[in-house]
Amino acid sequence: IFQFALSPYKDWQMLAWTGALIITFTVLSLSIIARALAASRKP
Repeated sequence: IFQFALSPYKDWQMLAWTGALIITFTVLSLSIIARALAASRKP
């Protein structure tokens, strides 16, 4: 992602942004799911 983001080509930069956003939303989703599961298991 980092190499694509620094490239002079706009399409490579867009791929880097897309990949970064996908990773960000995936981590955010997993975090929300883990918090919800942990909260539901508390007595």
